[in-house]
Amino acid sequence: MSFWDFSKLLYDQDHVASACLSLQDDYGLDVNLILYAYWFGEAYGEMSPSVLQEALEFSAAWNAKVVQALRGARRWMKANSATLPEPTGEDFFQLRESIKERELAAERYQQNTLQLLAERAEPSPFADDSLAAAAHNLKLLTQACRVKMDAKLTGAFERIDQAFVRIQTG
Repeated sequence: MSFWDFSKLLYDQDHVASACLSLQDDYGLDVNLILYAYWFGEAYGEMSPSVLQEALEFSAAWNAKVVQALRGARRWMKANSATLPEPTGEDFFQLRESIKERELAAERYQQNTLQLLAERAEPSPFADDSLAAAAHNLKLLTQACRVKMDAKLTGAFERIDQAFVRIQTG
């Protein structure tokens, strides 16, 4: 399954979106990299530090320069619509919707690029347990991002883990 399709499936499960957004807002973690850790665990097993480093370098630049710029514009429009001269005009809503679509396209591009990085990486020992592999990948991610494990972080990962297991057992 492609990373994009996997991400949509996992993200649409109960409590995953809120857990991911909490990890993004409270810890600064990139939602696409969180989902990547799970997908990689399912598709390839345990991620090597070099694979994660390449994913982090690409994602940090892409997220900062493209995704966040689009998200910032969309959020600014929403937060400031009442102060604009024509906030309810059709042009305003079309523009905001267009920015939202471009933001989603930018995230899809990021995921497609991350999938290509995974496909060309050196094979790693495949773990029989994809949940354990995903946990390994998440540990590498949080360590690389200098995020300290705490109860809130663990709880968010547990909610995603439960959804991950549900989609595996179908």
